[in-house]
Amino acid sequence: MIFDLLQDNEGFIWVATKNGLNRYDGYGFKVFTNDPYNPNTLSSNTIVKLFEDSKGRVWAGTENAGLNIYDKKSSKFYRLVHKVSDASSISGNSIFVD
Repeated sequence: MIFDLLQDNEGFIWVATKNGLNRYDGYGFKVFTNDPYNPNTLSSNTIVKLFEDSKGRVWAGTENAGLNIYDKKSSKFYRLVHKVSDASSISGNSIFVD
């Protein structure tokens, strides 16, 4: 199931799916998924919304596990999640599709 598509400024096609985030380079796919033992992977495999910011970072919104920011230089995901005890965290972990 595909929820969203994005072509980034380098020409890669990003596909948000129920089973991870897929990047197509014109020849093949690289699939990014959650690894519960690695905090620099996706926070969830259900990606529902994609966005590229002015720095070229890809933001991946999840169904119920917050936001993930992919840094192409380090090949790492950085997670933004709602924490009840932290008033400066994001307001919720469900990213709604418009």
